[in-house]
Amino acid sequence: MIKQLPNKWKYGRVFNVNVKSSSSSFNLVQYYTMGLAILDDCEVFYNQLFSVFKVLKKYFKKRALIKFNVSLQIPFTKKSVSARMGKGKGQRKGFKAVLKKGTIIFELGNITYIEGINVLLQCSKRLPVKTRICFFKL
Repeated sequence: MIKQLPNKWKYGRVFNVNVKSSSSSFNLVQYYTMGLAILDDCEVFYNQLFSVFKVLKKYFKKRALIKFNVSLQIPFTKKSVSARMGKGKGQRKGFKAVLKKGTIIFELGNITYIEGINVLLQCSKRLPVKTRICFFKL
């Protein structure tokens, strides 16, 4: 299961974080047989990761090994719709993860090749960034 809140955080409200990366290399699948890597820099929110998690649980139930490599670290704020301008920054709404190009979001193991491809394509539709499927290389 994905944690909605980090274990501890230093600041209650954070200003915008620079997401741009300088490297163009991709990380490798380290633990299991296949994974999903992102092709651009992006921010991923809890509800997006949770929808991916629901797809994985629907297809595999308990037989697949799933490892998420993403942790939600940075809080984001939002003011209410009826609030007027001024009077400080809004309340903390939730947490997000800032991901750089080439990061593998999650890895799958103990599944067949065809099942993995189908599920990873479904998961990539639920993310706000272009992705590609990566495999473990010996």
